[in-house]
Amino acid sequence: MKRTNAFVDEGQWYKGNTHSHTSVSDGTLNPQKLFGLYKELGYDFLSITDHRVFGQYNEYCSGDFVSLPGIELDVLADEEDIVCHHIVGIGTSEDVSFKHRERIDYPEHTRVQDIVDLLIQKNAFIIYAHPAWSRATCESIKKVKGIHAIEVYNHNCEVEAGTGYGEWHYDQLLESNRMVYPIGTDDSHQKQMDFGGGWIMVKSVELSRASIISAMQRGSFYASQGPSIHEFYVSDDIACIECSPVRTICFQANGMPGDAVSANDGDWKDLKESDGVTQHQYKLSGGERYIRAIITDLNGNKAWTPALILD
Repeated sequence: MKRTNAFVDEGQWYKGNTHSHTSVSDGTLNPQKLFGLYKELGYDFLSITDHRVFGQYNEYCSGDFVSLPGIELDVLADEEDIVCHHIVGIGTSEDVSFKHRERIDYPEHTRVQDIVDLLIQKNAFIIYAHPAWSRATCESIKKVKGIHAIEVYNHNCEVEAGTGYGEWHYDQLLESNRMVYPIGTDDSHQKQMDFGGGWIMVKSVELSRASIISAMQRGSFYASQGPSIHEFYVSDDIACIECSPVRTICFQANGMPGDAVSANDGDWKDLKESDGVTQHQYKLSGGERYIRAIITDLNGNKAWTPALILD
């Protein structure tokens, strides 16, 4: 029996945020208070990604919490009708990284590929940020080479401007044979309740920088606003998901709905959590290039699996 798992076989689940800002750039809280806030919210790791300022924050790494080095770089878009491109770099290698609190300056008309190439040189895990907020077209993102992930949900953009979702951009990248991963994040600036709304759950052998970043590079994580995903795999020609009780489970194949199941046959009036569905299977037809799943809980919160690329 051939089985392909989305997540590593061994390890624990760790909750983290990969995009946040402090008073070092345009956030409200200072780094110490922001780390404290996320620890109180039950997170296991946080990356502070201030605009054009690299943050390492080694002093906030402990046995039960990890800071991931990070930065957000931005450029104006060359294309018409596109505002800008924002790129987040996570976990840059300490031996070749920027210095802590180093400001990264570059000419106004620097191309997005140039800043991605800079982060590639620093061995960063590279995320395309808030595509809907940036008014980025799918075609413009496809031209950018070297991206590892894209934000399918950005809480600040949704709260602030109703532009938080990037699912369509994610599918379009997958459709063009770009293997990227889905990110849920806050992009918190703390000017309103823009924290604790989106995150990733990473399955890792331990809670350390090296292990978390390694797991992210392998795609051993999912994005969420609330629901939990326990397993996602393909065994022979069957795609399977196991999760916390949810209202709906929907498989997506080649950018199109593949199959879905709803709790209580779609009658959600007075639906209790105990009535939720916790697993579903989808028989592949043979023409799918990739398969992924989206689950939605009783409160309307979603979680997104990474895509499994099919032979």
